Order: sequence, then structure tokens, then C-alpha cells
Amino acid sequence: MSLKACVHQLPDLPDDLLKGCVVAARTDTREQLCNTLTTVEMAVLLLDLDAPDAINTLVAAHEVAPALPIVGVTTGSDLEVVIQAQRNGCQQISRKPYDAQDLQTALGRVLQAEGGGQGKVYSIIGPTGGAGATTVASHLGMEFASMGGGDALLIDLDFDFGGVARAFDVMPNFTIADLAKADSIDSHNLEKTCLKIEGGPRLIARPRSIADAQAVDADTIRNLLRVARRDFEHVIIDLPRKLDEITGAGIEQCDTLLLVVQLTVPAVDNASRLIDILSAEGIDKSRIELVVNRYRKNMQTCTVEMVEEQLGRKAAALIPSDYSSVHKAIDAGVLLNRKNVVRAAIHDLAQKLIGTAQAEADHAKSGWFGKLGFARGVS
Repeated sequence: MSLKACVHQLPDLPDDLLKGCVVAARTDTREQLCNTLTTVEMAVLLLDLDAPDAINTLVAAHEVAPALPIVGVTTGSDLEVVIQAQRNGCQQISRKPYDAQDLQTALGRVLQAEGGGQGKVYSIIGPTGGAGATTVASHLGMEFASMGGGDALLIDLDFDFGGVARAFDVMPNFTIADLAKADSIDSHNLEKTCLKIEGGPRLIARPRSIADAQAVDADTIRNLLRVARRDFEHVIIDLPRKLDEITGAGIEQCDTLLLVVQLTVPAVDNASRLIDILSAEGIDKSRIELVVNRYRKNMQTCTVEMVEEQLGRKAAALIPSDYSSVHKAIDAGVLLNRKNVVRAAIHDLAQKLIGTAQAEADHAKSGWFGKLGFARGVS
């Protein structure tokens, strides 16, 4: 399901430039805009900064919907207007004449980061059963939480057979189904739903029953992640091994998709199919990272080099095989010892992801256009 966008005083802006969004309303006056924002929950507002009285209109929109991401569109001829717009709640600027890549970059930044400097979302999926994605997700949550620099949130989106709560041997009082039934998804309700793992991340568990999962839809996931990345430095999602609207929302909203594979022909074949369909759906391949799990050097028919060549990307991590220790930990509902080779490899992966996220943040803030909030092109 596409995100709802409101377009104000930009009659010549083509709908098809707003990839991933559907134009739910076009407004011409400030009164129309405020009425629309109070009656329809929008994901983003695009506003003409070259229109007369644009700043006052921006202020009014921000007062009505203070959490709404706003993209200002301008020729850039009046630098003072751009500065005033940013001071009054405009997170990103896109330039006229319209450029599809520039506009999509601006939209992506406000929808995924909502103003910059916010948390990162890491979605984790295994293309075959038993790939070890839940083990990676659970331990990655622990590593992010222990490294400081902000809290970590772990979300189990495998509504049928998710095992994240079981990995920590906990039974939360509330689940994602309870959050979906709340009046709104905000910081208060999110905090109430989360279970704090001692020494680790906060957890949002799967629904208690498969029937309860019917309360959760893709919009629930999108709204949850928009709030979560404001409140948490790191958000980790354990995805189910199926492609539906819930999984799609978890992939659509993430900064990085970790594809957990073993060095087997079926796993690599499924991983290739998944990358192809995601690319066809507009997911940038640069957002997909390869994690090789249960790695045993010189013990598998498929080599890392063969898999990297077929999938067109280098492995971000090689997690060694320790079948016995991992399954004992799963059965006991405990995490691996920090000295364990699997835990150590996931620790290194967490450090790498944090380092990459920091480098991207530093790059976005650098330069004159970055400081003004102008969207840069992406490769």
C-alpha cells in the first residue's frame, strides 16, 4: 500500500514522480490544507515555497500536524525563504524544474529518517527455512543495545511462527497486535508495548495467536517504524520468510536489508530471486547486505566467492558454524556466550553497521547543500 501524500500549490507536479506515494489530496489555500491535514492522516506534505505567503502556510501546517514530514519545492532563487522554511519545520528541499531523482531522494529522507539524525532500521530475512535469521536478529539487538549511543528496539514481524521472544525466554504482556488496536501509534503507546530485555534491547513480540495477527496491517508497520526511528537509535526487524504486505512494509521502510544465507544452492538461488524481485519493485540494491551464516571454510560446495559473484555483492559478514551451541541456546532460551565465535561475528557485524550509518550521517551533513537540506542524488 502506497503512502499518502498531500500536494499544496504545485498543480504541475506529476503524480508519477512521487514513487512509493499516492497523491491523496491537492490543496490550493491554507484553509483547504489545514482542513485536509486534520481529517486525513498523511505520510508527507509537498509544499510550494515560491508561492506567496508560503512560510505562514508552512507554519500553519506544522501547527496542525507537527509530526508530518514536509518537503519544500523551490527554484532556490530566494535563499532567505529556504532558511526560513527550514527553521519552521521543512525537513527537505527539492528544486524546480522537477527532477525525479532529486525529488525521490528528498522524499526518501523525510519518510525514512524524518529530519535526519534519527535511528536506523535494519530488516533481516532468510530466503530459506532455518537460515538463522532470528538468531542473527536477536544477537544483533543485544549488540546494538550494549554498544551505547542510544536504545535498540527489536521487532518480530513473523506473526505465524516468530521466535524472538522465545530466544530471550520471555512472555511479554503486550504484543504488536495490542499496539495495532491502540487509538494511535505514538511514543507513549510504543513504550507501553515494549518489553525491556535485561541488559539488552526493547522487544515488540509477535501476536499471541495467529488470529490476533489480523489486527496488524502494512500501515501499522509503517506508522510503527516512523515513530520507532524517532525514539530509538537502532531498530531491528526479524522478517518472516514470505513476501506479503507486512514483509513489504518492513523492507520498504528499512535502511538496510540483511539477507542471511547459507552456502547451499537452494539458499543462493532463493536469495538471487529475492534480490531480483526487490529490484523490480524499486528497492535500491545498495540497501541489501549479504550475511553468510553457518560458514565452514573449505567444507562447502559453494564458496563465498561464487556466491558473491552470483549475487553481485560482497558479504558483509561471515558467521561461523557452531550448530551445537546455537541450538542449545535456542532450546534454553538464552543467548550465546560473548566469547562464542558466532556471537563475536555478529558483534563485528554490528560495529560495521554502526560505522556505515555514522559515515552516511556525516556525509549528509557535510557541504553547503547538505547544511541547507537540499537533497543529493544517489547512485
